[in-house]
Amino acid sequence: MKVWIHRYELVPKEEFKGLSPRAGALLKVEWASQQIGYSDLHPWPEFGEPPLDEHLSSLASVQFTKLAARSMEFNYTDREFRLRKKSAFAGVILPRSHKLVCDLSSSSSLSAQLLNDWQAQGYSHLKVKMGGDLKAETEALVQFAYSTTLLWRIDFNGKLSAAEFAGWWNGLDPRDQGPRRLRRRSHRGSGVGNFRALGRRLVQAEGRQGSRAQAGPRRS
Repeated sequence: MKVWIHRYELVPKEEFKGLSPRAGALLKVEWASQQIGYSDLHPWPEFGEPPLDEHLSSLASVQFTKLAARSMEFNYTDREFRLRKKSAFAGVILPRSHKLVCDLSSSSSLSAQLLNDWQAQGYSHLKVKMGGDLKAETEALVQFAYSTTLLWRIDFNGKLSAAEFAGWWNGLDPRDQGPRRLRRRSHRGSGVGNFRALGRRLVQAEGRQGSRAQAGPRRS
């Protein structure tokens, strides 16, 4: 068995929270003559996984780390499909991706008509990147939240701490203080108050590892 590695780095487009480039490696393994597979090896040290060099060393010593062993398993499976000249995805129904919105604060990136067009194309969810100009992004989010039945998935990419996310969520309507007033305003049809009521459908909120929220519009 022969193993080739190709190191790579994923460099973030934005610098925030001291995030550094991410290191990984592509593996090419010749299991036998003309029997080759490919796989990826990409550790997440912030989740407790050892750094890349430790995984690569485990390949050389054939004493695989858990992540290296998983990568080799995928590699062997890839080899099998290549030998049979078959696609690993043949017959598999893949879920439609969420429509990505990267610059919510830009007036040209979103409109009611565009939301309708995306829905007509079969999209059910929007994945919205936030955390740049948070004030402008929040205003745009409130503006468009009820102009469509698309579901909204908010992704801060780790730019907010848990406390910062809680402050943002609780401050969606700065004119009101306390949940009772917010609930009353939502029943009277206030756009901002209505958006605050989306908390009932909050599916997920992550703070330090990427504050995200999934929410859907209120249906009357």
